Amino acid sequence: MWRIILLAMGAFAIPYVLFWLEVGHLTILVVGMAYIALFCLYLDANVLNSLRALIALSNRIDSKMGLLPSFREESKVPSSANELENLVSSFHRICQELEARTSAIQVPAVDPGKKSGKNMRPPMPTDSSSSVAVENLSEEMKRQIHDEENDDDTVILRAIRGRAVFQCRLASGDPVVGEAVLMPQQPKLQPSTRKLSGSEAIHAFNQAVLQVREELEKIVDYPELSEADKGIIQFQVLLLQDKAILEGIQKCIEDGMNLAEALDTTFAVVVAKIEKSKNSYIAARAADCRDLQNRILNAILHQAGESPTVSFSHLRDKIVLAQQIYPSEVIWLYKAGVKGIFSVEGTPSSHAEILMQSFNIPSLSNPEPISIQMLKGRTLLLDTKKMRLIVDPNPEDIDEVLHQSSVDPTEVIREPVRLCDDANETVFIHATINNIEIEAPRAVEAGADGVGLFRSEMSFIGAVELPTEDELTANYTKLCQIFADKPIVMRMLDLGSDKLNGILGETREENPCMGNRSMRLLLKRPSIFRTQLRAMLRAIQNEQTTILFPMISGWHELEKIRTAIERIVDEFVREGNTIVSTVKFGIMVEVPSVALRFEDYVNEFDTFNIGTNDLTQYTLAADRNNEYVQEYYKPYHPSVLTLIQKVASLGNAASKKVCVCGEMAADPKMIPLLIGLGIRHLSVPY
Repeated sequence: MWRIILLAMGAFAIPYVLFWLEVGHLTILVVGMAYIALFCLYLDANVLNSLRALIALSNRIDSKMGLLPSFREESKVPSSANELENLVSSFHRICQELEARTSAIQVPAVDPGKKSGKNMRPPMPTDSSSSVAVENLSEEMKRQIHDEENDDDTVILRAIRGRAVFQCRLASGDPVVGEAVLMPQQPKLQPSTRKLSGSEAIHAFNQAVLQVREELEKIVDYPELSEADKGIIQFQVLLLQDKAILEGIQKCIEDGMNLAEALDTTFAVVVAKIEKSKNSYIAARAADCRDLQNRILNAILHQAGESPTVSFSHLRDKIVLAQQIYPSEVIWLYKAGVKGIFSVEGTPSSHAEILMQSFNIPSLSNPEPISIQMLKGRTLLLDTKKMRLIVDPNPEDIDEVLHQSSVDPTEVIREPVRLCDDANETVFIHATINNIEIEAPRAVEAGADGVGLFRSEMSFIGAVELPTEDELTANYTKLCQIFADKPIVMRMLDLGSDKLNGILGETREENPCMGNRSMRLLLKRPSIFRTQLRAMLRAIQNEQTTILFPMISGWHELEKIRTAIERIVDEFVREGNTIVSTVKFGIMVEVPSVALRFEDYVNEFDTFNIGTNDLTQYTLAADRNNEYVQEYYKPYHPSVLTLIQKVASLGNAASKKVCVCGEMAADPKMIPLLIGLGIRHLSVPY
């Protein structure tokens, strides 16, 4: 009834006002009809979408034709009758302006039978009538609904006809080939559940939170998960306790929103705040929030009996396509036995990427612009070694990529690598280990000469709280047992405060890679230093193991490190603990200040690892993670090679172990060069 009354009032009032303003009769008719149609249907979702498109369109015309700038201030979808009236008023002003301007525009004739290009606008009519102008607005609006490209920032997608190659930025696992299928759609709330409000909505949400917590606790017990992987799942448990989410949803419901609106609104606010962070690690946690929202949604549907379960059984031996992969989905896809994963969005610090690396799932992420819809049903070759996607590969592509990756390394690597000109000089190929459970057994099977670099960061990344001494000891002991008769280099924590912000509460840094990280962080956080060093001392089982200190820039910090070590070791022994007779120590050579004055350090330590990734970026002032300066990041730059040669020469003369790690050591084309510079130890991923 109230709609009929308001409609009648509007039908009489608007024509009267427009007539008083001396507006043309045709304009009155057009605006009046628009008002009636919009008022009757303005709550309909399709109309709201159309309004969004029309508002965006008006801004485009405003910027290109100089229409009223005040309309920009009203660019939002109406949520009340007053706002709708203001919008209609804006449409009226547009019609007036178009009447004045269309007659002055001369447009070349266009063949009606010829289709215009994708980005071409239809010619503006010379007819000065408002009706024709509004018809053109309507046609453009329809195109805008289906094609919301921004003229100033257009992403052009390549058409895929036959074989095509796309370069990606992230990869994991070994190369695979298979049929591509789309990731199953997440279920949506049904109308009956969406409208839950008040106490019913709060009860349904609280029950869903309890169910999700139970599910996460079960996942933590999966035997396939490492301690670091469990920390990723525990992070979502921590999110479930976040007041911003729990109280936010409850407040929205109390303010009159239904359950669906409360979920969408609260998570949208939380995700937006996280994504705005300049800290890449924190910004990557937005995906965890969306993942948690999906979990809660599934739990609500399960309670309502609306069959929310998404089946992954048909994905076995398929390559799954997704816009973005969430951590929980990685676990389910791994258990379903998928052959590989291709996702459009992804960052190195996202929990999904970390899990795919941990499970050794073949995957490619973050490609050049591409639509996954174009890949559905196609044969894909995930060339994870060269980080490229090959669509509809030919037999030569498959043979080259898969044969190269399937070469059995045991026959090659298990044999000593000796130089041709000196049969007694051996080149040692060590393993770089991130995940002990997966990578260590693989390296032993391949015949690695030892562990050239154990990156201890996996126990900290994704953790909701700092690992304890006992947890770290158990982890490090596994490594020492697997390589019981081989040399091991265990590096202390090499992370910045940006990567541990969630558990340390450190302030944000503008340039974390050159800030409070590695030994600088450990010296400022002596409790972490103490816990990790004690765990390593407890795990070491032979005199071939070395403890390595990363990112050393000078003696001022080495003196602090030496004092801390003496204090910790003295305390450790007084407690009755035993350690190996001689504990070896070493440093990473990755800061130019150490390489340039290497003669001051060579006699003070047993082992030196040249970190070519950081040494290159610090020497050339080119961030290796910044795509805009990639042309300046060159490991083979003469300045970098000169520093490597100096360290190798002085280290060999003093009979010290000098090992090269990083991407340079794993590049077959660079190995002859490194050997020529005097390097005899390489640490590479297995």
